[in-house]
Amino acid sequence: MSLSYFACAQVSLGQALDEAAAPGTNYDKAEFRLWYPDKARFIRAVLVLVPGSNADGRPEVNDRFWQAFAIRNEIALIGCHFTDKPHEESFIENYANAARGGGQALLDALTNFSKRSDHPELMNAPLLLWGMSAGGEFNYEFTAWKPERVGAFVVNKGGIYLVPSGTW
Repeated sequence: MSLSYFACAQVSLGQALDEAAAPGTNYDKAEFRLWYPDKARFIRAVLVLVPGSNADGRPEVNDRFWQAFAIRNEIALIGCHFTDKPHEESFIENYANAARGGGQALLDALTNFSKRSDHPELMNAPLLLWGMSAGGEFNYEFTAWKPERVGAFVVNKGGIYLVPSGTW
């Protein structure tokens, strides 16, 4: 067993909470799972995991690597599940336009998580956005929409980005 595997296998327990938003202007589903370490006294930031096209990132908060990272850095994890409403151009994920609804759904979930947990700081914690494909597009758009909330963002292969005016 390698040392890095051993370190990840020793992750302590944490708390998990779920939230969901009603369908919005540009998304059908916006569902979120928060995970934070049991021993966290103060959450310094939130790592937001946004997967590719219409995929469910909520199970990613159970990944031992991400949990070990969260414990080491005193951060929380949020896994996101966004899906599009049916439309003709199915290769475009409209929910990636964070300014049109999904971004506010994420912020509302953070507010609700801050009230349901012992961590009111979640409501205003800096966001560390990690996204794959359409999730990366969401991250880019969220950063353009609310740059003051973002500590860092990663785009892992995205395809279609909006201009700052919010048009395709």
